[in-house]
Amino acid sequence: MICSKMRQPWVTKEGKIDRSSLLGKEWTCECGQRHLVSTRKVLIGEGAIKELPSIIKNLTDAKQVLIVSDIITNEVAGRFIADLLASKNISVYKLVVPFEKPVADDKTAQWVNSEANDGELFISCGSGTITDLTKYAAFKRKKPFICVATAASMNGYASPIIAITENGLKKTKPADPPVAVVADVDILCSAPFDMTCAGLGDVISKPVSMADWRLASIVKNEPFCRIPFWLIKDLENIYMNEPSLLAKKEKRAISALIEALIYSGISMAIAGSSAPASGGEHLISHTLDMRAQLKGNCHDLHGAQVGVATIVTAMLYEKVLNIKPDQIDIEKLSRRCESEDEARFTTFWGTLAPVVFEEYKKKRITWTKKKDELKKIIDDWGKIVAELKAYLIPSSYIKQILTEAGAKSHYTEIGVSNDEFKLAVLMARTMRSRYTILDLAEDLNVLESFVGELK
Repeated sequence: MICSKMRQPWVTKEGKIDRSSLLGKEWTCECGQRHLVSTRKVLIGEGAIKELPSIIKNLTDAKQVLIVSDIITNEVAGRFIADLLASKNISVYKLVVPFEKPVADDKTAQWVNSEANDGELFISCGSGTITDLTKYAAFKRKKPFICVATAASMNGYASPIIAITENGLKKTKPADPPVAVVADVDILCSAPFDMTCAGLGDVISKPVSMADWRLASIVKNEPFCRIPFWLIKDLENIYMNEPSLLAKKEKRAISALIEALIYSGISMAIAGSSAPASGGEHLISHTLDMRAQLKGNCHDLHGAQVGVATIVTAMLYEKVLNIKPDQIDIEKLSRRCESEDEARFTTFWGTLAPVVFEEYKKKRITWTKKKDELKKIIDDWGKIVAELKAYLIPSSYIKQILTEAGAKSHYTEIGVSNDEFKLAVLMARTMRSRYTILDLAEDLNVLESFVGELK
């Protein structure tokens, strides 16, 4: 049900959501901030890739196009796109990232940017890494770009940010969204199934990330808007109520999943922040990535890790929201905060500690201010609990959905040991300035005991 208190020009008289009406327009959030959704076209369907020439013609004046892909996605769709555009008298240049498993880090991004010398329009042909690398180069060179999704694997296709590792630290940086996103369902259904499962893990985090965003708005007075919550609500009925359809690679379920992922990215443009789709669960995934890099190990797909972390952060919410206000001793908590273990911070982050601390210190406040903040939390506890429960769903339900879809739902399935996963949950809050349930649990002295109980 759509909240009657909201103005929704994107809801039809029949109560259906017309997501396409959001595209190419400026929107005012409930908080009063105005943000432009610069993506003007989203095309999802069987054979959608064949519409690229007309999309280019209708949305741009480009006569020369640069297609960016990796070795695999060049074979999946890059060659076809190049031949298709050439047959329509569009000059085509190709940039195939020559690494077996390219990553979105500062070195690779700089390499792509330095090689992207041709083309009035860039086309990304790939999933998360290739999209971010192309988006980075297009932003740096002030070129428009079109995104061709080759897997329903992540929510960054239409987002106004890139996720990139700089000096070992996972960061989100602003960038211009694509003018169009094309998702050919035939290609998506043929993608490796673990990538589809990763997409489910990424988008199923929305209840927790929305709750984290609302929590930050209450505790830290950050801007908040409910539009992202309702934007893909109707799509959830397909892949959450019938997750086995994803395991069967049903086109209807894959279509709903990619649409939810794309518009999850657009919701970030509406909000002017990644907060609607990235909370504590994403911090845990980023932490696992960074720790794997420190140790010279591989890590699982981002969305797979996010799915597992979403179950855990939903469990943490259930623990925290069951606390009674009279159980919270502010004086004791304040004294505890003053003795924060910096040695553990340095040991955990190793050589990354200095760069991580630069981000973490942005949300550290004096103990006097922390005490006042805790008083406010206790005074507003009933409101906080009610507000956050409006967005959350049970952790057991999240696990059920992932399991029935054939996705990973436990840290052992993403190749992480019990000790390593516990440390990641405990320390993830320190890698970003964003306030999440991980911070609230730490402030209330329940995070460590919760982590100790994880099995």
